[in-house]
Amino acid sequence: MIAIIGNHEMGAYPNVESTYEWFKGLFANPGNELWFSLDFPYTHVTALATTGGCVATWWEPMVKEAQEQVEFLEQDLASTTAKWKIVAFHVPWYNCFESGTGYPSEILMKYWAPIIEKYNTTLVFTGHVHNYMRSWPLKTVEIVEVSVDKPWTKVGYKYVYELKHSSEEGVTYVVVGTFGAPTDPYVKDSPCQIREFMAEAYARPMYVLLYINETNIHYVAKDSSGTILDEVVFPYTVEEFTTPEYNVRS
Repeated sequence: MIAIIGNHEMGAYPNVESTYEWFKGLFANPGNELWFSLDFPYTHVTALATTGGCVATWWEPMVKEAQEQVEFLEQDLASTTAKWKIVAFHVPWYNCFESGTGYPSEILMKYWAPIIEKYNTTLVFTGHVHNYMRSWPLKTVEIVEVSVDKPWTKVGYKYVYELKHSSEEGVTYVVVGTFGAPTDPYVKDSPCQIREFMAEAYARPMYVLLYINETNIHYVAKDSSGTILDEVVFPYTVEEFTTPEYNVRS
């Protein structure tokens, strides 16, 4: 098991400032135990911390966290020779909600997306948003600074992306945030929508299995009854970027 800290851990301990030490006492992660990497056959997994301090005040703490991990992330991905690179953290920037609104995940995108995509990462796994989605392979071609009016920031960051026909030319972003909390349903013209970069999207309890060898990753996403809802084998190519239908996403 790989334990990766997120924002809810910051509320699970009475003293927010002491939460990091409390979390480290529960698990035996390598490195500094908050951001670290592990090697498996053919696969390198990089884990990052995205707590933001706590939900109520997490813009500035997220800036600090993102900046603290930049050097580690760059050196870690640059140094591995593994066939498959997987990065995992809690709070996603590609998900059902619009970017450029001043949500703290935009800070992570600003500092981390260029590094993650520079080193040909295969998969990025996240949670936080209470649904499931897998993106088409994509590249973030620009991160645009925008004006917002939030109590915690007046500046946000909006992504501009390009979909790629080959999984080897882009990163696949995954959200798996349906482990028991009420789901964030995909509803047309609502804040949580099907986005054009999505290959699959569901709002039901789900989990993902990866079967990895030297030449392939067999990716399988199942619901709580074991029904396969999403399946793909990396590397792959796609001719047409279809988006999921709303009426079968719950």
